[in-house]
Amino acid sequence: MNIMRIFILGSFLMVCDIVFADYNIAVLGKDTINGAPVILIDDVSTNFLDDGFNFLGVIGFFLGLASLYFAKVTFEAQKQTELHTSNAPKSAQMGKLKDLPRHFYRNLVCSCAMTLKYYDDSNKRWGVRMNYPSESNVLKLKTLPDEIIYDIDEEEKSYTIRHEFKLLLRNYNTEVDIAAEHFSRKNISEDAINQDIDNIIFKQLFLLYRSYDILLTLSNVAYPQIVADSLHTMIKEHFNKLHDNTLLDMKNDFFHYVNNILLDVNDTKGKENEKEKFKKHIDPKGSLYRSYGMILKSINEYYKNQDTKRINKTEFNGICFNIKEGKIEVDKKKFINSLHNEGGNKSDVLSKFVNDFCNISELDGLLKAYQKERGNLNEEEIKNNQAIFDKTSAYFKYLGEGSKWDFKDLLLHIVVFDCVLETKKIGMVNFSSLL
Repeated sequence: MNIMRIFILGSFLMVCDIVFADYNIAVLGKDTINGAPVILIDDVSTNFLDDGFNFLGVIGFFLGLASLYFAKVTFEAQKQTELHTSNAPKSAQMGKLKDLPRHFYRNLVCSCAMTLKYYDDSNKRWGVRMNYPSESNVLKLKTLPDEIIYDIDEEEKSYTIRHEFKLLLRNYNTEVDIAAEHFSRKNISEDAINQDIDNIIFKQLFLLYRSYDILLTLSNVAYPQIVADSLHTMIKEHFNKLHDNTLLDMKNDFFHYVNNILLDVNDTKGKENEKEKFKKHIDPKGSLYRSYGMILKSINEYYKNQDTKRINKTEFNGICFNIKEGKIEVDKKKFINSLHNEGGNKSDVLSKFVNDFCNISELDGLLKAYQKERGNLNEEEIKNNQAIFDKTSAYFKYLGEGSKWDFKDLLLHIVVFDCVLETKKIGMVNFSSLL
């Protein structure tokens, strides 16, 4: 208000200057000798302030300029205040980014569950697919950019990286839309479907990998710790779901895929057969290993470019970066301890559950993990639970072997196990319903 008053006053003074500017008074008279008319000029500029120097006009002019300047400054300040008030705090953006590993892992599991049901032999009759994943299941994989990337006070570098990430999310959402449309077309080629599946599965870990760059610009946390925290979150999400899941009460026609895909850890034929089975039933172009390979490569390059004398940490909450062998390992005991160290009753319960789950060698161990006693079950329940354990024994054997897991192998095991459980939530639509 004060600035507006100054502006009005300055404008008023400028107007006064124009109206009451320096002037002469002309008087018409007569010559006393011949009576000819004469014009008498009376100069009224008789002092310094009015004699050739319009003081009030100058003052008004500068006050007007000053008022315009302060009005502009006030406007910019108010604009910045409104911007800061509407922007989210940086801590909120970092919190959202740290939740992305859980989000993309769940998307990865759902994607694999859809393809497992789509490629299942029971979904074929005379070589033709009978059902496809419902559009609602496919479209749930979309990740809206504005729900992930907030408007925050930021530097130019952070803005550029975050803007690029938004574009990646938009492109990914377009691919999900296309996949949903392609699945519903009965006569579409197998190659087109395989490419859609490849895009969706690959993008889960790829987008996670690209989100690391944003965290680097928003925090002082070292790159290895950012990667380790994300992998730790994925493993924790796997066991959290198992703990909340009534595994032993489930009737699932896809349990046999666990042992079908996963090999015995003592199999001497190598892991290539395991990869081929995973590709055949879930991931036709091997996109899971390609996307994880980008994360692994970035870590190996990070340590390769560091002075070995300056590397003082290669382990974070049980996630170990084996620099010599170029792989990421999970120390089983330290991982379980890290869950316990998070504090709280929920963390204690989860760490105990994981410890029990990693030491299951027979049905009684599985019953113990879910706090069930064999004596309280009837014969039919024991039979069903034994069948579940027998069909998933390769998974439990892998968890129990050794003190460390290679994360690449662990990722395959937890994704296969979780996607089999997720099949119960995947709705399939018969192509005949489209007619």
